[in-house]
Amino acid sequence: MEKDREIARIGQAVQRSLGVDLESLETAVRTAALAAGAKVLEALLQGVGAGRRHEAVHCTCGKAMASRGLREKTVLTLLGEIRFSRSAYQCPACANTRYPGDEELDVVKTRYSPGVRRLVADFACEVPFKRASQQLKAGAALHISRKDCERIAEGVGEDMARWTSTERTQLRWAAGVWPFLVFFLLGF
Repeated sequence: MEKDREIARIGQAVQRSLGVDLESLETAVRTAALAAGAKVLEALLQGVGAGRRHEAVHCTCGKAMASRGLREKTVLTLLGEIRFSRSAYQCPACANTRYPGDEELDVVKTRYSPGVRRLVADFACEVPFKRASQQLKAGAALHISRKDCERIAEGVGEDMARWTSTERTQLRWAAGVWPFLVFFLLGF
């Protein structure tokens, strides 16, 4: 039923745009399609990270955390802004707060989805941050400030540096273990 209403709304937007240039028509249809997609995504995410857990949620200090109810969060996705509610947990010992839903969706301490962060990083590594902001607005209908483009790109760069460091460590460990395993398995 909601899908039919959304299609009707898109049709009305197209009808209002008749007689207007093609670019305006494209923009109107894209805006309506993105809004419909954002609503679908929002519906799909309802319940993610919300509700009782089978296992206790633990703090980094090791203590079991207490549920503090649901908290709403707004996230900018490639389709537009969405809102979802997720469970909040707080440590009785150190007052640290965790949102397992944020962890599941990879939006911890950010209001940008992984797809948006990747796209911003792609643009920001090619052009100045102000230009990246302009291109994201024109090409992807994403309104992200120059400063946020910079922050996101730097954050993605830091994540990549951590990942490559971890990979290097694992490769070094594996390189050190393989000769031993070959020696052991072949019975030398």
